[in-house]
Amino acid sequence: MAAQHQPDVVVMDVTMPQMDGLQAALEIRNRYPSVAVLMLSMHADRAFQRTAREAGAAGYLLKSSAEWDLHEAIRTVARGGTLFEQEAASQMSEDERLLERLTPREREVLQLLATGKANKETAAMLGVSVNTVAVHRARLMDTLGIRGTAELTLFAVRCGLVAPR
Repeated sequence: MAAQHQPDVVVMDVTMPQMDGLQAALEIRNRYPSVAVLMLSMHADRAFQRTAREAGAAGYLLKSSAEWDLHEAIRTVARGGTLFEQEAASQMSEDERLLERLTPREREVLQLLATGKANKETAAMLGVSVNTVAVHRARLMDTLGIRGTAELTLFAVRCGLVAPR
């Protein structure tokens, strides 16, 4: 596909069905040295990041990162920059700091909302009123600096509170 489309950036998974993503990155970099390769992975292990760098990848981003992180990562490697351990670690540590600010009940509400439950369903499951869920939701958004359910869901996925769909 790189030969056919001649992209500036290739975004690929570390784990792929026909060819290992790291092998593919190495092949792309050998054949098309001007193409930046950005690896996506669910593995936060630094060994995977080191192997990706050795294969010629310009960056390594965790799948649990938010959509806007992917956009910024693509822009970074397209400009010739790199994105590895420190950047992934700083995103995780910021999320962890925010997560620590939530009460146990707010975490429960976040998990349920992030799995697609409506306020009414969440209230019934937790044995509280719909208004109580609405208050928790508002506090979550305020604490996390989030404006909508989609962003709440991305945050929950990034933190490992729910599995990506």
